[in-house]
Amino acid sequence: MNKIFLIKWNCCSLISLSKQCIGMFFFVCLFSACVKNKATNDSIVNDFDIEVITSKLPISSFVKIKRMIPLETNNTSLLGNIEKIMKRNDRYFIKSSNRSLAVFDQSGMYLNAIGNLGNGPEEYPTLLDFDVDSEFVYILTTNRINIYNQKGKYVKFIPLLLNVAGFKVVKDKILLFVLGDSHVVHLIDLDGVTIEKKLRRDPSLRLTKAISFVRYGNDYLLFSKGHSNDILAYNIAKSKFENLNYLSSSNNISPEYSNHTLDASKTDHEDESNKRLFDGLTSTSSQTIFGSIERDNIVLWVKDVARNFTTAYSFAALIDDLTYTSSDFLVKENTDGGDVFLSYLFPYSLEDGLKKNQKLSENENFKFIESMLDNLDVEESNPVIIEYIFK
Repeated sequence: MNKIFLIKWNCCSLISLSKQCIGMFFFVCLFSACVKNKATNDSIVNDFDIEVITSKLPISSFVKIKRMIPLETNNTSLLGNIEKIMKRNDRYFIKSSNRSLAVFDQSGMYLNAIGNLGNGPEEYPTLLDFDVDSEFVYILTTNRINIYNQKGKYVKFIPLLLNVAGFKVVKDKILLFVLGDSHVVHLIDLDGVTIEKKLRRDPSLRLTKAISFVRYGNDYLLFSKGHSNDILAYNIAKSKFENLNYLSSSNNISPEYSNHTLDASKTDHEDESNKRLFDGLTSTSSQTIFGSIERDNIVLWVKDVARNFTTAYSFAALIDDLTYTSSDFLVKENTDGGDVFLSYLFPYSLEDGLKKNQKLSENENFKFIESMLDNLDVEESNPVIIEYIFK
């Protein structure tokens, strides 16, 4: 390049310089294309290529309910407000207000509790969060994580010197969502020793989920940065943190903008309605769904991770002909069903849905729900678990 700038500006040198410029032009174009592709690869969905379906659409046309399971109701198994549900090893583990972790089998029969509420050495005074792997159940309580076997027998505990709101066990490490520290995500070992800290605390991160770390395929765990487009991702295979986005387009709320709008002392921010924010992130081992909200327009994004294929639906256009309640049952953020999506509805909600949709009474699914409710105390029974997948 130095030779080009030092040669005399004669006709031959101009031709030579033109060739160099053309070459540089194509290099810049190629580099720009690579950068664009990289941005797309860093997003769950490249929404530039997707047309949102806005025509009226029955949910049954793209969702299949695999099972509906009424949970057994008695004095021992009675649940209050549902705070989190996980399906592992063909069992449902349910965190409910003011009780120990409850376990039900695939038929909905109550099996046992994991540990007990209390102040004893093998108990927990409060159930903040839990996780389950193939062998153990982990209970987050004040200043420690208690470990139990699948039948509820105490094994040991992991001490914590942090105010932890949520966690996820990943092989021989644990991801923590931490309050009151300079960083909100901590990676620790199974002895409670901190390995790494990520994501400096800011106001937008107060907007937390019941499940702090959501799977994305088999490779990642996702930690949403409030309602922004930005996601902190933990690469499981590489044991490293990376940054992702929900969508590749630009009209999405950023963490900085989110913090700006959450700060009551700042009134000069632009109209929030012009920005798109995100909510409703949940997943199976092969599919991921999330919602985006822009003005009054809510879009449900469904990503088949294995096939790298995405469909988007206008939420207002969806007709619930499966539960007859509301399309909201699709986006329960406090559930993790492994290879299926989990949702839940209380029997009285299902009964109300049937009453409002009598014109569909000949539908097979309508008849199934009607028959199921005939065997339940609609006002007092535990919720009905729903397992579903996107076709």
